[in-house]
Amino acid sequence: VVALFRTGAGIGAFVVPANAESVGRTNVIFPVPLTDDRLIELVNGKDGSAGWIKAWEELSARNLPATVSGWHNTLSRTLQEMGAEVMKPVVTRLRELGVVPGETVVLIPDGRLSLLPWHAAPVDSSTGKSLLDLYLVSFAPSLAALDATAEDLKRATAARSTLLALVNPTNDLEYSELEGRAVARFFPEPSRIVLSGDAVTKKAIVTSMPGAKYIHYSGHADFLTWNPMLSGLRLGNDDRLTVSEILSLTRLQGTRLVMLSGCDTGVNDVFESVNDFVGLPAAFLQLGAAGVVSTLWPVNDSPTSLLVARFYELHILRKMEPPAALKGAQTWLRDANRAELSAYWKQINGGQTAEFAWPNNTLDRPFSHPHFWAGFVLYGK
Repeated sequence: VVALFRTGAGIGAFVVPANAESVGRTNVIFPVPLTDDRLIELVNGKDGSAGWIKAWEELSARNLPATVSGWHNTLSRTLQEMGAEVMKPVVTRLRELGVVPGETVVLIPDGRLSLLPWHAAPVDSSTGKSLLDLYLVSFAPSLAALDATAEDLKRATAARSTLLALVNPTNDLEYSELEGRAVARFFPEPSRIVLSGDAVTKKAIVTSMPGAKYIHYSGHADFLTWNPMLSGLRLGNDDRLTVSEILSLTRLQGTRLVMLSGCDTGVNDVFESVNDFVGLPAAFLQLGAAGVVSTLWPVNDSPTSLLVARFYELHILRKMEPPAALKGAQTWLRDANRAELSAYWKQINGGQTAEFAWPNNTLDRPFSHPHFWAGFVLYGK
């Protein structure tokens, strides 16, 4: 476990291996080189420069070339500082404590630290490798929540593999339908329910969700900074399922994973309740899901369909646990060239030659920028 925290005197980290019998000074890094004042500048901006929050809000409001470019610059700049001044010391301490590459590291970021993709921060300036390249990474709202997901995982392991897929409720996401079909093919027909468009209603969700081992949502979500409990998932017929409503549903029994494949589904309230996790991931964990995959910013429809299909292939067919499957899908999307991506697109598209929306760059690895892959995070197990 790596718990990142803020105090008035600086930012620090608890680094505790799974086999630790006690916690001492060697388990604490304080302060890290990144100061709390500098963190606030990175998140809020300074002297007219756009910080993380402003760049994220502009990207969420207007997905235009200028805002995307501004977001890319903000993301790259912030990741460099996060890596050099926080995650590099953390990785050094992990190695000193005997945590070898390939093991699972659970990140528990405090308050505004939860906005940031710590797993993607480069820790080696010569190779550009990140924490994700070295370890399997998941996130948790707290140690208590992590313990609760362990119990939920036991129930989910014994459950029959079934799928509830909620696809393109607003009928305006071209690749969402493809994503839904790609995910459904990993489950036999009697064990899957696929709802799309106006069929994605609260009534259908309430009826179908409790018995589903996998719940897959592919659509629009919104995070409301002024009232996070009203943040939620958009449904058919202009309806919404809010965080508050999710918390009032019948507790899940045997749900292994909730995949929230939409924009900003992993953002938590760091504006009002800075010490609490209020958002979609925490709501589904509290409802009884063992794990939740969600996103920290608006994600592109077409590469997301590739990443999600790859994730299910690795998890369902190759039997990888979600941390390994998500890492495999993210690093594959990051590193794959255009020929490899085109071949996989044809594969998940049933051999058809439907047009794929490439990003506005000429790179042979068109999705190498963290914008396309680093926004996905796994909460829980």
